[in-house]
Amino acid sequence: MLLTGEVQLPPLVLRLLCLEPAGGADALFEASWEGQRVRFVAECKSNSSARAVAAAVDQIRRRAAQYDALPMVIVPYLSPDQLDTLAQQKLSGVDLCGNGTLAVPGRLFVYRTGRPNIYPDSAPIKNIYRGQSAFVGRAFLSHPLFSAVTAVRKEIELRGATISLPTVSKTLKGLEEDLIIAREHGGPRLLQPEKLLDQLTKNYCPIPPRQRCLIKGPAEESAWAPLLKRLAQQENCTLVMTGAATGMRLAVAGRDPVTPFYCACPPAKIISASEGQLLETDRFANVELCWTAEPTAFFDVRERDGLPVASPVQAYLEMARGEQRLQQLSEQLRKIVIAEATQGRGVME
Repeated sequence: MLLTGEVQLPPLVLRLLCLEPAGGADALFEASWEGQRVRFVAECKSNSSARAVAAAVDQIRRRAAQYDALPMVIVPYLSPDQLDTLAQQKLSGVDLCGNGTLAVPGRLFVYRTGRPNIYPDSAPIKNIYRGQSAFVGRAFLSHPLFSAVTAVRKEIELRGATISLPTVSKTLKGLEEDLIIAREHGGPRLLQPEKLLDQLTKNYCPIPPRQRCLIKGPAEESAWAPLLKRLAQQENCTLVMTGAATGMRLAVAGRDPVTPFYCACPPAKIISASEGQLLETDRFANVELCWTAEPTAFFDVRERDGLPVASPVQAYLEMARGEQRLQQLSEQLRKIVIAEATQGRGVME
């Protein structure tokens, strides 16, 4: 594509001057527009991952001076985030799909995006921020350093989820490619907690309950809370306050009159076991049971004020993807999550 002139960034015209010039670079280019001409030296990568782009940037920055040219990277696809990063660094990058950014400090700036990735095989990594793979990222937000891959799996299992060792290994590889973790002699270590949290938020899917049931229990939480907890344990039914409800408490915000919980069994089972102490009704209800089998709901359950509550990560994800009122409060939860990821211990443990 370089030889046939297919790599372009309109309205600029890119002209290949030399392929594989002496000195180790991959190509020399000339960019022209309305009589202006600028030389670029390029490093090409067949992989579009964040790690590959960062490596290309590092290599071409060190080599650019010997060519008396500005640095450029060329990869199969540049995402909007990657283009933004290059633009912020005043670096140039072009992909094979028609996206790119070109910077000549003080003279010229071009930014072109919106073309889809037509080379998906250039980054053959599944979505590591959704489904079972997301447990790996969540584990790092509570425990930023591990001794080995097996330690990551053990941590996930201790926090209530099951995952295979191959899935953990593949996810770690993807996180490393995205520059979110680094593998060092001491084991995998979290580098960018905020970027990891942003990716988990972007890919978070709300938990769809099989059934919702409004319940009226004793008027005071000090009475219904231990009752609900005891009944759930008695019926061997996993119970946890929803992330949004947990977040309202962690953010020290006004509480809703009804406190929602996820439960792993039909609500009728708990209501029946209460022998009349809990009634299914929408009149003056103070508890809601949401029946779900989604493992995400019960991952990393903590305890607060005698009740099983969601982790700060789950609380943040539900609030950040919730209604406007919750989104406004979510920033308080974000600070808690990042602090836990930095300190490496659970804030409610």
